[in-house]
Amino acid sequence: MSIVGSDGVQGDTGQISDSSSLDKILAPCSTQEFLSRYFGKTMLYVKGRPGRFDWLFSWQKLNEILKHHRLVSTRQLKLIKNRTPCPGESYTRMGIDGATPELAVAEFHQALREGATLIIDKIDEFHDPIAELADSLSRRLHSCVGTNMYASWRSESAFDEHFDDHDTLIVQIAGRKRWKIYGPTVNYPLLEMRRNMTEPETLPLWDECLHAGDILYLPRGWWHCVIPVDEPTLHLTIGMVNPTGVSLVRWLEKRVMGIEHMRKDIPIIECPEERGEYSARIRETICGLMESEQLLEEFFRFWNGECPPRRAFGLPMAALPSHASIPEDCLISVLGRRVWEITTQAESDTLEVICGGKTFRFHRVTLPVIIYLNETRRCSAARLYEAFEAIDKEHIELLLQELCRVGLINISSVLS
Repeated sequence: MSIVGSDGVQGDTGQISDSSSLDKILAPCSTQEFLSRYFGKTMLYVKGRPGRFDWLFSWQKLNEILKHHRLVSTRQLKLIKNRTPCPGESYTRMGIDGATPELAVAEFHQALREGATLIIDKIDEFHDPIAELADSLSRRLHSCVGTNMYASWRSESAFDEHFDDHDTLIVQIAGRKRWKIYGPTVNYPLLEMRRNMTEPETLPLWDECLHAGDILYLPRGWWHCVIPVDEPTLHLTIGMVNPTGVSLVRWLEKRVMGIEHMRKDIPIIECPEERGEYSARIRETICGLMESEQLLEEFFRFWNGECPPRRAFGLPMAALPSHASIPEDCLISVLGRRVWEITTQAESDTLEVICGGKTFRFHRVTLPVIIYLNETRRCSAARLYEAFEAIDKEHIELLLQELCRVGLINISSVLS
């Protein structure tokens, strides 16, 4: 457990790079210090200042999301009061079509005045700065990252003391909120273990208020209780699901499905000698897989390649014929939440890009351009053409159109 002083860093509205995202959020704690001393090990509190995260989220942005998105129909919005979900009919109504539920503004505000906590799950789907931060953390930490939002006005807690089965990074946007941190009762708990977990019987290790601009990191399994303090408070919880040894074993399970004797029934009525031979062969197969020097590298290629890309729309460019040119003022954006996994074979003229659990094949000559896009994540078409001026522009356009067609990149018609 550690407390770090104020950051003193001014916020901005620029895009976050993978190398600087953690530095920007955790300053003055460096990424290297965070990964070596805290990540997956112990809590970290970083004191900030009001307005530090105005570039990330605000009350104004929350109001815009509530106005323009039907969060009730997607069940991403919920109200919790005294640890109990509020009935949807108490703060919603049917829309003008008579079939789609929407927020009833007066009743919704009344529920919040009376002590309900507002929760929006996966708020990164509705606000690009949060999405960009989540994706940069996903690439840096090899984590599955999602962000929920919590807003309260009174003093009722939404939940009892509990732990999360994933790491959390709490970003206090506005107001104050009291956090009571107890630490873990079991190290590295998994979701399947939740029912058998015992609550902490000791006093909290840390009992303080987060203020606007503060950061709190909790490893999975750390029990905590969050208490509003009778004033408007707004925070984001960034959840990070990290790969574990269990994840590795589950991946190995998929690999052994292609081996015939691993699919064979376990002997039941055979003699002990035959059972012994069967056990020895299974053990030999599993040990052989585990002894690979490239085991973790191969696993991370699978883990990163399984992560689905974000939804993004590039009209009108995306719907133009494949022979249409791509103007220099277009913005090229890679859609993968993590880096593409790119593989080549010496004897092959093709390369493979793995993203979202799918494999896409391109001619090997496109490798430099694909690596460039994978590393930069976002650039203008002009910048791309300039970086590869030795390659015919039409060939680059054909590659971009194909990448867009299969959903690996987005092409915006005008730079914003």
